[in-house]
Amino acid sequence: MDVNDFFLGRQPVVDRQQQLVGFELLFRRGGQNTAEITDDLSATATVINHACADVGIKEVLGPYFGLINVSADLLLSDTIELLPAEHIVLEILETVDLTPEVIARCHHLRQQGFRLALDDVIHLTPPMQALLPLISIMKLDIPAMSMESVKQVCRELAGSSIKVLAEKIDSADQFLQCKEAGVSLFQGYYFARPTIISGKATSPSETTLLRLLGLMVGDAETEEIEQCLKLSADLSINLMKMVNSVASGLNYKINSLHHAITVLGRRQLQRWLQLLLYTHGRQDQSGPSPLMQLASTRGRLMELLAARISPADKAMQERAFTVGLLSLLDALLNKPAIELLPPLNLADDINQALLDRSGPLGELLQLVVQTELIDSQQYCPILPRGLNAAEFNQIQAEALCWVNELTAEMH
Repeated sequence: MDVNDFFLGRQPVVDRQQQLVGFELLFRRGGQNTAEITDDLSATATVINHACADVGIKEVLGPYFGLINVSADLLLSDTIELLPAEHIVLEILETVDLTPEVIARCHHLRQQGFRLALDDVIHLTPPMQALLPLISIMKLDIPAMSMESVKQVCRELAGSSIKVLAEKIDSADQFLQCKEAGVSLFQGYYFARPTIISGKATSPSETTLLRLLGLMVGDAETEEIEQCLKLSADLSINLMKMVNSVASGLNYKINSLHHAITVLGRRQLQRWLQLLLYTHGRQDQSGPSPLMQLASTRGRLMELLAARISPADKAMQERAFTVGLLSLLDALLNKPAIELLPPLNLADDINQALLDRSGPLGELLQLVVQTELIDSQQYCPILPRGLNAAEFNQIQAEALCWVNELTAEMH
């Protein structure tokens, strides 16, 4: 088994308020003839260790739990105890025979601090019932179930401490149906898929943010940027607070928008505005937006990949970050990208990447989006020349760590 052949992927898990609470970590062999996610003992252990060797799995997950598929072999092996129990939920695959040996091992792992989940449940069987006192999460295979079956499982587990997780959620409608059925947790990228609403108006705050981004990209004068910021009191206040926090080590306070823009610098101001698009105006600010997490992960991963491919081309690295971050603008605003991009006055190669997935930046975006399809038949990543899967995993781990730090700073 060659670690250079395996890819690491991460799928978000959100709660009923669509706040991010965890991730499932997935491992898959590269190549066109291998469609299945691996549950191989050595592959899983080796990829985890390799991908997180420098930054650590705790830093990759941040404050969230991590679900990891475990086969019978991995469940019964000592290798699994190398993982940080406080961060990991062991997801027992549906192929595992719940023998007395397996159940005894589950008791031991619970005593070690691990949480356990059952994968791809359609209905509760007698062997599952015997394991319920040890289970923290019950994962339902939504495409294989009727909504009445989902409700039945939720009713059977009502009153217990077990959280029901609906996986393979592909749309907002599915999310709402499962939520109404009593499901607590949801896994999938449904929130990244735009629900295009014909004629939908952009809110005043969103319009201001888009106009500001257009001014930044167009290298407008500081005075023009300042005048645009003054149109939004909350944006101006947020900027002043942030810059005063950043400049806390200085011997003076920031007392004007002009001063704040100068101190923060164009590059940081543009990044702040891009990220703010995904958080501004959210009704519930109690936790990170999964859409912001995904967009910033795309941006940072594309930037790091561009740096690996063209280390001297700083401008390309900046454009790569912009492409990744703006690639979910349609999902955020529920309007076609072709309507949202013109006011931003973006460079041609950025527009081509966002609209057609073409050009060098478009190819990088395609690669990054592929990592989100790791459990799909569509998964077929094409790495840049000179980069293997192990190196890609390490770059991705670095990007995930950066996003977790960013999220902590913003909340």
